[in-house]
Amino acid sequence: MSRTQHSLELDGRTEAGSKGMTMTDVLIIGATGTVGSEVTRALLAAGVSTRVGVRDEARAEALISAGASPARFVWGEPDTYAGAFAGMRAAFLLVPFVEDFHTLLPPVLAAAKEAGVEHVVKLSAAGADASSDFDLARWHGLGDEAVAASGLGFTVLRPTFFQDNLVNYQGASIRSGASFYGASHGGRSAWISSRDIGEVAAAILRDPAPHAGRSYDLTGPEALADAEVAALASAATGAEVRYVDLDDAQLAAALRDGGAPEWRVDAMLGLEAVKAKGWAAGVTPDVASILGRPGEPFAEFLARRADELR
Repeated sequence: MSRTQHSLELDGRTEAGSKGMTMTDVLIIGATGTVGSEVTRALLAAGVSTRVGVRDEARAEALISAGASPARFVWGEPDTYAGAFAGMRAAFLLVPFVEDFHTLLPPVLAAAKEAGVEHVVKLSAAGADASSDFDLARWHGLGDEAVAASGLGFTVLRPTFFQDNLVNYQGASIRSGASFYGASHGGRSAWISSRDIGEVAAAILRDPAPHAGRSYDLTGPEALADAEVAALASAATGAEVRYVDLDDAQLAAALRDGGAPEWRVDAMLGLEAVKAKGWAAGVTPDVASILGRPGEPFAEFLARRADELR
C-alpha cells in the first residue's frame, strides 16, 4: 500500500493528508508489561485505534477499559498470530524475558507480514549485539537482525536501564528494609523512564516513515550510580533509602536462593557488570529528538512514584 493510498479512509476513519500522516490500527504485543502498557496508553491518549495482544484479557482490563480492543496472542502459539495481526497497520513487539527469546520472533514476523502489517517497532536493549559473548545482548542482537531481515518496515528501540525497575523489582526491599541491592560497584547508568520509552514508541507508530530502518539508543538525561539513586529515593520518600553493593558471588547466591534459573542468574550478573563498567552511562539525544523535550530525570520519576516506595 502506498502512502497516498494509506491516506484514504480506513475502517470508517479518515487519516490526515500525506504530510504528517499518522497510522491507525496498531497492535501492541506485551501490552500488560511495564513498557507495553505505556505504549498503549500513549497511543490511546493520541486517539489511535489500538489492539492489545494478550494471553489473558483480565490482565489487560485497565487498558481495555481505557479503549483498547483485545485479541488473543500467545508467544510460541502460532495459531494465535494471524487473528491478532489481522487488519493491523503497525505493531509494537516486546519479546518475553525467557531463555533464547530471539527464536520466538521469526514466525511472529512472518505472520505480521502475511497479515499486511506495514511497520513494526521492536523493543531491544542498549548494547544489543548478535556477536556478543553476553547471552542477553546476543539474543537481543539476533532478534534485531531478524526484524531487519523480515521485509517489514521496522524501527528498533534500544533503551538503557528502566527507572521503573527500582519500584517494580526493588520496591518490596525498600519498603521492608529501606535498602536495595546490586553489584554495580559504583558504575553509572543513564536510567530512562518507561513512560518516555512508551511515548517514543507511540510517536513512531503514529508516523513511521521518518523512522523506517532506524535504531534509537534511548537514555535518560543523566547518568547516576546506584548510591546516587538511593539518595534521590530518600529525598522523594522522606526516609533514608540505602544502596547495598554486593560482590558478584553474593548476588548470584541470592538469585539462586530466590529460585532463578542459571541463565537468568547469568543475565542479571551481566546487567550489573554493564553498570559497573560504565557501558550504560552515555546520554544520547534520541528521546529529545523524537519527543521534542528532554527525558524525565530520575528525581522527577521518583517524585511521582514515591508512594510506592513508602
